[in-house]
Amino acid sequence: MALARRPRGDNPMADTFDPYYVWLGIPADEQPANHYRLLGLRAFESNADVIDHAADRQMAHLRSFSTGERAVLAQRLLNEIAAARVCLLDAKAKADYDARLRAAMYRAAPPACAPRSACIPAAPTPPSAPPPQAIAVRAVSAPAPASTASSLPAPVIVGGLPRRRAKRSPLVAAIAVVAAVALAGWFVANAMNSQETDGDGAESHPSPVAANVSPAAGQRATAENKGAPTATPGGAQSTTAPAAGDGLPEALLEGPVDPPANTPPADTPSTNPPPTGESSPAAPSPQEPDPADSDASFESLLDGAANSPGAGRSADAPLAGSRLPLPDAAALAAKEDAIRALFRKQFAQTQPRDVTAFGRELLALARDTENDPLGRYATLKLAIEQAAKAGDSDTAQAAAEEIALRYEADRLDAVAEALLATAKGGVPTLARAALAERLHAATREAYAGDRLELATTLAAALVDAARNARLPSASKRAVALSDEIAAAQEHWPDVKAALATLAESPNDAAACSLVGKYHCFVKGDWERGLAYLALGDDEALKKLAAIELSRSPTPADLVAAGDGWWAVADALEPAEQQPIRTRALSWYVRANDALTGGLEKLRIEKRLAEAALGDLPDDAALVLTFESDTFSTRGAQLVATDRSGKRTSVAFHGAKPTDGRAGKALLFETASQFGDAGSPPLLKTPAELTVCAWIKPMPSVDGPGDIASKDDWRGPARGFVLRTFKNSHVDFTVGNHDWNSVVSPSPPKIGVWQHAAGSYDAKEIRLFLDGKLVARKPLARPIVHSPWPLSIGRGTYANDRGFVGAIDELAIFARALGEDEIAELYRAGTAGMRLAK
Repeated sequence: MALARRPRGDNPMADTFDPYYVWLGIPADEQPANHYRLLGLRAFESNADVIDHAADRQMAHLRSFSTGERAVLAQRLLNEIAAARVCLLDAKAKADYDARLRAAMYRAAPPACAPRSACIPAAPTPPSAPPPQAIAVRAVSAPAPASTASSLPAPVIVGGLPRRRAKRSPLVAAIAVVAAVALAGWFVANAMNSQETDGDGAESHPSPVAANVSPAAGQRATAENKGAPTATPGGAQSTTAPAAGDGLPEALLEGPVDPPANTPPADTPSTNPPPTGESSPAAPSPQEPDPADSDASFESLLDGAANSPGAGRSADAPLAGSRLPLPDAAALAAKEDAIRALFRKQFAQTQPRDVTAFGRELLALARDTENDPLGRYATLKLAIEQAAKAGDSDTAQAAAEEIALRYEADRLDAVAEALLATAKGGVPTLARAALAERLHAATREAYAGDRLELATTLAAALVDAARNARLPSASKRAVALSDEIAAAQEHWPDVKAALATLAESPNDAAACSLVGKYHCFVKGDWERGLAYLALGDDEALKKLAAIELSRSPTPADLVAAGDGWWAVADALEPAEQQPIRTRALSWYVRANDALTGGLEKLRIEKRLAEAALGDLPDDAALVLTFESDTFSTRGAQLVATDRSGKRTSVAFHGAKPTDGRAGKALLFETASQFGDAGSPPLLKTPAELTVCAWIKPMPSVDGPGDIASKDDWRGPARGFVLRTFKNSHVDFTVGNHDWNSVVSPSPPKIGVWQHAAGSYDAKEIRLFLDGKLVARKPLARPIVHSPWPLSIGRGTYANDRGFVGAIDELAIFARALGEDEIAELYRAGTAGMRLAK
């Protein structure tokens, strides 16, 4: 809802109340305000503590208006402040936001004029930064319309190595010692090293040409969405996010990046993104640095070379919206030698702790280097070298990502090189799980992009890393992924030939069929493969693809699609049937919802009743499917037996069976209805944890609604809880003597089945919605487990935090499930498959 702005000079009691101006002191000519202005900070503030405290100050002030007549306005502004805080404390989100904001200011700069003070820049076109709910006070351009099949917002990533500008690193101090020598050399030499080289990327796929049919290009969505306020288990709202490194150096004026849209499965209901209403105020354009005022470049400090006094910008500094070419190999080697000579003592260190610290210092130094691209690149490469030597995959990948951000290097190649180098070193025991998880993500990315040679190399390192980590579940996943890639490799020569054919003849039916079957049946990439099948030479598959691509299939179409894919699966080898059967079941679920009765509905219900997930993830501590054969009665209580094999019984008070996402579910009609699961053995002190369930929330009066909780919010902040909160968001909260939350950037869908999952792996907590990672946050220390019993549909204490709605397929694992495992649980639910029989 747009809020009217009060013009200056009008009666302050008029209806056109401007909360930005009255409460935050942001006048009309500075609206819409960017994140920094909302928090009352200077533009591009990089100190995480300053940002965090500013957000606390603004939110505390706004909460004083949350009970008055303008409580709705106060809450919406609180949401904007929370979104700004989450963005600016997230290293990658802040880097993207700052780059776009700088580009907006840069484009708005007027032509050079003298004196500078007389130049008044025009208001720039600000970058888009969507908060959960925006207050449109001034005219703001509307967001791009959502597609008919838009996906969940992308994850809010919270973490990364902090940059420390307030306290300069020892390396920076060491460089300052030789600054005098550098200044002397400045009058002697002035040379910059920069050579342009080409990077390579993934092999592109031609698309078939057909009316209203175009296969996806295989692009991965990477858009960052902003967060929402969290709340402690007791109900008091707060927004927490860790300190994180800031983004691009101020000397770089990167252009805005338009994130590609996510493409959900065909059977995923669309979710509109939050409205856009955040933008930057008019601001002066960044001026060229005055040589007399600027710091000496990193290169000049090392070998005496510096910028020409009149240059203003380094000759090889990037222009707005561009990345720099990779440096010449000889120049890079010379620069690395100079850095090694400068820090000879640090490079000679052998203790893992010292090497790890030095690698991180090098990364911080590279991020602080703004006017010497060659020196920065060399420092990043040496940071990777030291991180790999210490087995620090976090720093190695962070440095590789920095290289890809600033230079013409392929991101996946850079990350893979860094991780493979780390895997070859002596990885400490406590760091092996992190390396395996990073290798798993990189392997899946390479496989999804059909970079099978790279995927095979990464998969081999992944299998070894998972085995060395001594994690049976991780080893099982690694071997399964490696086998899947090997199977794809067998088909790839024929697929590659078919793609070459399609490059010349986009409508070649035989080639389209081959490529479509590869993507759908081998890789499970239905969105990419269906359009090829629609142009193929297999009439049965063409008909099924036409139904899949139809925007409004009839109930008869839904049944035909389910039967058709089931028949396709029957014609394959047993080992190849499961993915296609799952696809068939997803159509049967939709058909069952659309049919009102009759023999056809009974047939489909029977087939769905026989469906169950074939391979439940390891380390299940509690699995509740809520089917009739899992229930018994104990007086007035309904007792459910779990299907994890641990034989835990859960006594439910007042809740009753209802139709679920997969078979039956439990309905909690009031906040006083709940289940008591006691303390399952595996949940007393787990080192890792995953909580997940299908939920169908109904409107609640107020307060949080716990899906599953085992916490102690009245005590010393212990335990965990997965919940919804006032119909505004979903969150996963854990206690380690402080409450830590990860929060969804959008509210739960009322009256709609959706899958929610929270995981904890001793280092971070993560939140997933409908199989997608939407938020993550690192933890400074492990959680402290609560002695209180596990509650379902309610908080730990009597009649508090009751969930109103239905819950189905609730499971808790004494392990942090991987992203692929949680995505598989989601896909199984969409196909109506129970977690266990």
